[in-house]
Amino acid sequence: MEGEGILALKFMPAVELSRLHTQIRLLTQHYSAASDFVKRLCELYEFYSDRTFSKSDAGRRNLTIPAYNVTPLINHHFELEFSKLCQENPLSSLDVIDELWNQPKLEPRRLGAYLLGKIPLEYSDQVISRLKLWSSVDEDHGLVKYLQESGSLLLRRQAIEKWLAVLRTWLESKNSQDQLFGLQSLLPLINDPDYIDLPEVFELINLELAAPQPRISFTLQTVIEALARRTPNETVYLLKAALQRPHPKELPRLLRRVLPAFPEEQQRSLKLALEQAK
Repeated sequence: MEGEGILALKFMPAVELSRLHTQIRLLTQHYSAASDFVKRLCELYEFYSDRTFSKSDAGRRNLTIPAYNVTPLINHHFELEFSKLCQENPLSSLDVIDELWNQPKLEPRRLGAYLLGKIPLEYSDQVISRLKLWSSVDEDHGLVKYLQESGSLLLRRQAIEKWLAVLRTWLESKNSQDQLFGLQSLLPLINDPDYIDLPEVFELINLELAAPQPRISFTLQTVIEALARRTPNETVYLLKAALQRPHPKELPRLLRRVLPAFPEEQQRSLKLALEQAK
Protein backbone atom coordinates (compact mmCIF):
# COMPACT_ATOMS: atom_id res chain seq x y z
CA MET A 1 0.00 0.00 0.00
CA GLU A 2 2.87 2.38 0.82
CA GLY A 3 4.40 1.75 -2.61
CA GLU A 4 1.07 2.43 -4.29
CA GLY A 5 0.82 5.78 -2.51
CA ILE A 6 4.26 6.80 -3.74
CA LEU A 7 3.31 5.74 -7.26
CA ALA A 8 0.13 7.83 -7.12
CA LEU A 9 2.09 10.91 -6.04
CA LYS A 10 4.54 10.35 -8.86
CA PHE A 11 1.91 10.16 -11.61
CA MET A 12 -0.73 12.60 -10.35
CA PRO A 13 0.74 16.11 -10.09
CA ALA A 14 -0.60 18.33 -7.34
CA VAL A 15 -2.63 21.31 -8.46
CA GLU A 16 -0.73 24.52 -7.77
CA LEU A 17 -3.27 27.24 -8.53
CA SER A 18 -0.72 29.89 -9.41
CA ARG A 19 0.85 27.54 -11.93
CA LEU A 20 -2.53 26.49 -13.31
CA HIS A 21 -3.56 30.12 -13.81
CA THR A 22 -0.31 30.79 -15.68
CA GLN A 23 -0.94 27.75 -17.88
CA ILE A 24 -4.48 28.91 -18.61
CA ARG A 25 -3.29 32.43 -19.41
CA LEU A 26 -0.73 31.10 -21.88
CA LEU A 27 -3.32 28.77 -23.36
CA THR A 28 -5.83 31.57 -24.05
CA GLN A 29 -3.31 33.20 -26.39
CA HIS A 30 -4.21 30.47 -28.88
CA TYR A 31 -7.98 30.83 -28.47
CA SER A 32 -8.58 32.29 -31.94
CA ALA A 33 -7.05 29.16 -33.53
CA ALA A 34 -9.49 26.52 -32.31
CA SER A 35 -7.62 23.35 -33.31
CA ASP A 36 -4.32 24.62 -31.86
CA PHE A 37 -6.06 25.77 -28.68
CA VAL A 38 -7.82 22.44 -28.12
CA LYS A 39 -4.65 20.49 -28.87
CA ARG A 40 -2.78 22.44 -26.19
CA LEU A 41 -5.73 22.16 -23.80
CA CYS A 42 -5.74 18.38 -24.15
CA GLU A 43 -2.03 18.35 -23.39
CA LEU A 44 -2.88 20.20 -20.19
CA TYR A 45 -5.59 17.65 -19.39
CA GLU A 46 -3.02 14.94 -19.94
CA PHE A 47 -0.58 16.67 -17.60
CA TYR A 48 -3.14 16.73 -14.78
CA SER A 49 -4.63 13.30 -15.51
CA ASP A 50 -4.84 10.66 -12.79
CA ARG A 51 -2.58 7.86 -14.01
CA THR A 52 -3.70 5.59 -11.16
CA PHE A 53 -7.32 5.51 -12.39
CA SER A 54 -8.17 1.92 -13.43
CA LYS A 55 -10.76 0.23 -15.62
CA SER A 56 -12.52 -1.03 -12.50
CA ASP A 57 -12.79 2.58 -11.28
CA ALA A 58 -14.39 3.50 -14.61
CA GLY A 59 -16.86 0.66 -14.20
CA ARG A 60 -17.88 1.83 -10.73
CA ARG A 61 -18.44 5.35 -12.08
CA ASN A 62 -20.30 4.01 -15.13
CA LEU A 63 -17.97 5.74 -17.60
CA THR A 64 -18.53 4.67 -21.20
CA ILE A 65 -16.26 7.35 -22.70
CA PRO A 66 -12.48 7.43 -22.13
CA ALA A 67 -11.54 10.15 -19.66
CA TYR A 68 -8.47 11.99 -18.40
CA ASN A 69 -9.84 11.67 -14.85
CA VAL A 70 -8.60 15.06 -13.72
CA THR A 71 -9.65 16.51 -10.38
CA PRO A 72 -12.90 18.56 -10.54
CA LEU A 73 -10.87 21.61 -9.52
CA ILE A 74 -9.20 21.62 -12.95
CA ASN A 75 -12.52 21.51 -14.77
CA HIS A 76 -13.90 24.25 -12.56
CA HIS A 77 -11.08 26.64 -13.44
CA PHE A 78 -11.32 25.84 -17.15
CA GLU A 79 -15.06 26.54 -17.07
CA LEU A 80 -14.60 29.76 -15.14
CA GLU A 81 -11.88 31.20 -17.35
CA PHE A 82 -13.10 30.08 -20.77
CA SER A 83 -16.72 31.10 -20.14
CA LYS A 84 -15.46 34.70 -20.00
CA LEU A 85 -14.11 34.27 -23.52
CA CYS A 86 -17.54 33.10 -24.72
CA GLN A 87 -18.88 36.55 -23.88
CA GLU A 88 -15.91 38.40 -25.32
CA ASN A 89 -15.47 36.39 -28.52
CA PRO A 90 -18.50 34.20 -29.26
CA LEU A 91 -17.56 33.29 -32.84
CA SER A 92 -14.13 31.97 -31.89
CA SER A 93 -15.81 30.24 -28.93
CA LEU A 94 -18.20 28.38 -31.22
CA ASP A 95 -15.21 27.10 -33.21
CA VAL A 96 -13.54 26.02 -29.97
CA ILE A 97 -16.72 24.34 -28.75
CA ASP A 98 -16.98 22.36 -32.02
CA GLU A 99 -13.40 21.18 -31.61
CA LEU A 100 -14.01 20.24 -27.97
CA TRP A 101 -17.11 18.22 -28.81
CA ASN A 102 -15.19 16.26 -31.44
CA GLN A 103 -12.57 15.09 -28.94
CA PRO A 104 -12.55 11.41 -27.96
CA LYS A 105 -12.33 11.96 -24.18
CA LEU A 106 -14.98 13.01 -21.71
CA GLU A 107 -13.63 16.19 -20.09
CA PRO A 108 -13.15 18.26 -23.29
CA ARG A 109 -16.61 17.26 -24.49
CA ARG A 110 -18.23 18.23 -21.20
CA LEU A 111 -16.33 21.52 -21.29
CA GLY A 112 -17.69 22.15 -24.78
CA ALA A 113 -21.23 21.45 -23.57
CA TYR A 114 -20.76 23.80 -20.63
CA LEU A 115 -19.38 26.62 -22.80
CA LEU A 116 -22.25 26.23 -25.28
CA GLY A 117 -24.55 27.42 -22.49
CA LYS A 118 -22.43 30.58 -22.13
CA ILE A 119 -22.68 31.79 -25.73
CA PRO A 120 -24.56 35.15 -25.96
CA LEU A 121 -28.19 35.05 -27.03
CA GLU A 122 -27.46 36.78 -30.35
CA TYR A 123 -26.08 33.41 -31.42
CA SER A 124 -28.92 31.32 -30.04
CA ASP A 125 -29.70 29.78 -33.44
CA GLN A 126 -26.17 28.38 -33.60
CA VAL A 127 -26.51 27.06 -30.06
CA ILE A 128 -29.85 25.41 -30.78
CA SER A 129 -28.59 23.74 -33.96
CA ARG A 130 -25.69 22.20 -32.03
CA LEU A 131 -27.91 21.04 -29.19
CA LYS A 132 -30.11 19.21 -31.65
CA LEU A 133 -27.30 17.83 -33.81
CA TRP A 134 -25.27 16.50 -30.90
CA SER A 135 -28.15 14.91 -28.99
CA SER A 136 -27.90 11.67 -30.93
CA VAL A 137 -29.50 8.43 -29.78
CA ASP A 138 -26.12 6.79 -30.43
CA GLU A 139 -24.33 9.20 -28.10
CA ASP A 140 -23.49 8.48 -24.47
CA HIS A 141 -26.68 9.08 -22.47
CA GLY A 142 -24.98 10.82 -19.56
CA LEU A 143 -23.11 13.17 -21.86
CA VAL A 144 -26.26 14.07 -23.79
CA LYS A 145 -28.07 14.77 -20.53
CA TYR A 146 -25.25 17.08 -19.45
CA LEU A 147 -25.26 18.76 -22.88
CA GLN A 148 -28.98 19.47 -22.71
CA GLU A 149 -28.79 20.79 -19.15
CA SER A 150 -25.68 22.92 -19.56
CA GLY A 151 -25.91 23.87 -23.22
CA SER A 152 -29.43 25.29 -22.92
CA LEU A 153 -28.76 27.22 -19.71
CA LEU A 154 -28.73 30.75 -21.15
CA LEU A 155 -31.75 29.99 -23.34
CA ARG A 156 -33.71 28.75 -20.34
CA ARG A 157 -32.70 31.68 -18.15
CA GLN A 158 -32.83 34.60 -20.61
CA ALA A 159 -34.81 33.54 -23.70
CA ILE A 160 -37.36 31.08 -22.36
CA GLU A 161 -40.15 32.03 -24.77
CA LYS A 162 -37.90 31.44 -27.78
CA TRP A 163 -36.72 28.15 -26.31
CA LEU A 164 -40.28 26.97 -25.63
CA ALA A 165 -41.27 27.88 -29.19
CA VAL A 166 -38.43 25.72 -30.49
CA LEU A 167 -39.49 22.83 -28.23
CA ARG A 168 -43.07 23.15 -29.50
CA THR A 169 -41.84 22.92 -33.09
CA TRP A 170 -39.99 19.69 -32.28
CA LEU A 171 -42.86 18.18 -30.32
CA GLU A 172 -45.33 18.97 -33.10
CA SER A 173 -43.05 17.39 -35.69
CA LYS A 174 -43.99 14.10 -37.35
CA ASN A 175 -40.37 13.04 -36.92
CA SER A 176 -39.99 10.88 -33.81
CA GLN A 177 -36.38 11.98 -33.36
CA ASP A 178 -37.54 15.61 -33.14
CA GLN A 179 -40.20 14.59 -30.62
CA LEU A 180 -37.62 12.68 -28.62
CA PHE A 181 -35.29 15.66 -28.46
CA GLY A 182 -38.16 17.98 -27.53
CA LEU A 183 -39.07 15.75 -24.60
CA GLN A 184 -35.47 15.39 -23.45
CA SER A 185 -35.12 19.16 -23.51
CA LEU A 186 -38.10 19.55 -21.17
CA LEU A 187 -36.31 17.70 -18.37
CA PRO A 188 -33.90 20.53 -17.44
CA LEU A 189 -36.91 22.86 -17.14
CA ILE A 190 -38.82 20.44 -14.95
CA ASN A 191 -35.80 19.83 -12.74
CA ASP A 192 -34.96 23.52 -12.42
CA PRO A 193 -36.51 24.82 -9.16
CA ASP A 194 -36.22 28.39 -10.48
CA TYR A 195 -38.51 27.61 -13.41
CA ILE A 196 -42.08 28.00 -12.21
CA ASP A 197 -44.16 28.28 -15.41
CA LEU A 198 -45.02 24.59 -15.44
CA PRO A 199 -48.38 25.06 -17.24
CA GLU A 200 -46.27 25.73 -20.36
CA VAL A 201 -44.63 22.34 -19.87
CA PHE A 202 -47.99 20.63 -19.33
CA GLU A 203 -49.27 22.09 -22.57
CA LEU A 204 -46.28 20.75 -24.47
CA ILE A 205 -46.56 17.29 -22.93
CA ASN A 206 -50.21 17.16 -23.95
CA LEU A 207 -49.00 17.14 -27.55
CA GLU A 208 -47.41 13.74 -26.95
CA LEU A 209 -50.08 12.28 -24.65
CA ALA A 210 -52.60 12.51 -27.49
CA ALA A 211 -50.70 9.89 -29.50
CA PRO A 212 -47.61 8.52 -27.73
CA GLN A 213 -45.33 6.83 -30.24
CA PRO A 214 -43.48 3.64 -29.20
CA ARG A 215 -40.08 5.18 -29.94
CA ILE A 216 -40.62 8.07 -27.52
CA SER A 217 -42.50 6.09 -24.88
CA PHE A 218 -39.57 5.63 -22.48
CA THR A 219 -38.55 9.30 -22.65
CA LEU A 220 -42.16 10.43 -22.22
CA GLN A 221 -42.37 8.19 -19.16
CA THR A 222 -39.18 9.77 -17.78
CA VAL A 223 -40.63 13.26 -18.27
CA ILE A 224 -43.92 12.36 -16.56
CA GLU A 225 -42.04 10.79 -13.64
CA ALA A 226 -39.98 13.97 -13.25
CA LEU A 227 -43.20 15.99 -13.17
CA ALA A 228 -44.71 13.57 -10.67
CA ARG A 229 -41.81 14.21 -8.30
CA ARG A 230 -42.00 17.97 -8.74
CA THR A 231 -45.75 18.56 -8.73
CA PRO A 232 -47.80 15.35 -8.26
CA ASN A 233 -51.27 16.91 -7.93
CA GLU A 234 -51.07 18.93 -11.13
CA THR A 235 -49.50 16.02 -13.01
CA VAL A 236 -52.28 13.62 -12.01
CA TYR A 237 -54.84 16.20 -13.14
CA LEU A 238 -53.08 16.42 -16.53
CA LEU A 239 -53.05 12.65 -16.97
CA LYS A 240 -56.67 12.16 -15.91
CA ALA A 241 -57.74 14.83 -18.39
CA ALA A 242 -55.85 12.98 -21.13
CA LEU A 243 -57.72 9.77 -20.23
CA GLN A 244 -61.06 11.55 -20.56
CA ARG A 245 -60.32 12.48 -24.17
CA PRO A 246 -60.17 9.97 -27.03
CA HIS A 247 -56.81 8.27 -26.61
CA PRO A 248 -54.82 5.34 -28.00
CA LYS A 249 -54.51 2.07 -26.05
CA GLU A 250 -50.85 2.84 -25.38
CA LEU A 251 -51.74 5.71 -23.05
CA PRO A 252 -53.22 3.63 -20.17
CA ARG A 253 -50.21 1.29 -20.41
CA LEU A 254 -47.89 4.25 -20.12
CA LEU A 255 -49.75 5.67 -17.13
CA ARG A 256 -49.64 2.36 -15.28
CA ARG A 257 -45.87 2.37 -15.66
CA VAL A 258 -45.54 5.84 -14.12
CA LEU A 259 -47.75 5.06 -11.10
CA PRO A 260 -44.84 4.26 -8.72
CA ALA A 261 -43.45 7.77 -9.22
CA PHE A 262 -46.46 9.30 -7.42
CA PRO A 263 -47.28 9.50 -3.71
CA GLU A 264 -49.91 7.03 -2.53
CA GLU A 265 -52.83 9.46 -2.66
CA GLN A 266 -52.16 10.42 -6.28
CA GLN A 267 -51.58 6.77 -7.18
CA ARG A 268 -55.05 5.89 -5.93
CA SER A 269 -56.60 8.76 -7.84
CA LEU A 270 -54.87 7.81 -11.10
CA LYS A 271 -55.69 4.09 -10.64
CA LEU A 272 -59.37 4.98 -10.27
CA ALA A 273 -59.25 7.06 -13.44
CA LEU A 274 -57.61 4.16 -15.29
CA GLU A 275 -60.33 1.80 -14.13
CA GLN A 276 -63.05 4.21 -15.27
CA ALA A 277 -61.35 4.65 -18.65
CA LYS A 278 -61.61 0.95 -19.52
